[in-house]
Amino acid sequence: MNQTQKTKQPIAFYDMHAYSESQINYYVKEKDWFKETYHTFNDIDTNEISYEDIQKAVWEDELLSVIHYENLVEDLHHEFEDKKGMRVLIKGSNMTWRNLEGTKAFYLKDPMDIWDQIVPKNTEVTFNLFKTSENEYEIEMSHHDSPTGEYYNLKLNK
Repeated sequence: MNQTQKTKQPIAFYDMHAYSESQINYYVKEKDWFKETYHTFNDIDTNEISYEDIQKAVWEDELLSVIHYENLVEDLHHEFEDKKGMRVLIKGSNMTWRNLEGTKAFYLKDPMDIWDQIVPKNTEVTFNLFKTSENEYEIEMSHHDSPTGEYYNLKLNK
């Protein structure tokens, strides 16, 4: 590895499509667990449950997005709970459909500030947070106004 290249450690992600697909793939392999989760299939023989049945059940599951968001919250709290009070400096690039660049600074009061200060409201979003070194992070995010992706570098200091 190049000495200047940083290792990116995944910290948190939010991507409903990828999360749903991972659930579908898991249930295809673990149909007994699928029946345990989706009780409407209890009277059906496991061998008769099709990929399409699983896919339909997962995509219609209104709680799936809630569970996925709760996982995100847990991951952000795990990473940033002990960093409350630190100053967060964000440098963004390729932002919005106009590919803007900019900076923002705030003090971390709650671990969810990492999400709330960056992610646009009321839109589908794909969000990936990586740790690149102690108190340094990268975010890759895409949404309606930036389908090709926005990129953020975060630095936390006291």
